[in-house]
Amino acid sequence: MANYFPITALAAAMRSPGSSFDHLRGIVAERGADSRIKLSRTSRFAEAIAVRDGGERLLVAVPLRSEYIDTPAKIEERLKSLSSPILGSIKVLRGELRYIDSLGRECFADVVVQPLPSGERFGRECTYPATEQHRLLDELWQEMERVGVTHGNLRPENLIVGDDGHLHPLRYYYARFGEGCKDDFSLLHDMVVPDDVRVPEPDYRSLVGVSGPFESYTPQDGIMRVLADERYFFVDVYSGERLPGEYLWATDFYEGRAIVETEEGVGVITADGSYLIPNTYHDIEFDNCLGIFFARFGDSVQRYDYCGRPIE
Repeated sequence: MANYFPITALAAAMRSPGSSFDHLRGIVAERGADSRIKLSRTSRFAEAIAVRDGGERLLVAVPLRSEYIDTPAKIEERLKSLSSPILGSIKVLRGELRYIDSLGRECFADVVVQPLPSGERFGRECTYPATEQHRLLDELWQEMERVGVTHGNLRPENLIVGDDGHLHPLRYYYARFGEGCKDDFSLLHDMVVPDDVRVPEPDYRSLVGVSGPFESYTPQDGIMRVLADERYFFVDVYSGERLPGEYLWATDFYEGRAIVETEEGVGVITADGSYLIPNTYHDIEFDNCLGIFFARFGDSVQRYDYCGRPIE
């Protein structure tokens, strides 16, 4: 694998899986309403959803940097030994995806595959009764505490309320095993809407202000992330104001901060759209426990505190 995997290589592979994949050559990519293959990315992985023969849906993820595969590879064996009906399993396929890089070289990338349970995404729009959602969260915490796993990024988009009556985590990209579970479940409990509170269906079309297909994400800190025409942007759900800037990729806001990527590079913005950390890096990660941003440019790492001040 080259030093940095381009998300366009995953798009090409999903269009022609027979010639791009080894074990996954028979998959069919899911497409959106506009007939485009649905691609997404996190800070570490490029992702697509595919259907295998028999109808099983899969989350197919490729690390954007080769070293990002290390954590899922470690988690794979532990999950396999647990055989937990709640925590599920993942599979790391080494050298699974063949692609040609920008210099015309043949490269091979590792792939992480996770079966997607049937169900719905956890969050404010979840249709399950509030008491049941709280029960599912408690059950998941007890199971993670029992086996000593910390997910590291438990958010609504990483949780599926399964038709089997369990809550299932997705994307073990930051997970680790140790003493108990260190994830903060109180934030998830706060997202559960009480049964006696009527939540009107938000007019996202009017709020987003685009005419074509779009995907919206659960608002965080009153700001909603939107994907339309292969660009991300943000909308203030209270004022309806659209924040300045469109991005190749973006995270949700967390305590007034969001990591974004432009053609120039990756940076961190605040709620007014201004840069807290300049968009000059190859990638940036935020450590929730330490409250520190780790900005990478090549092999060098610059740390920033929560206020965007460099840490020597």
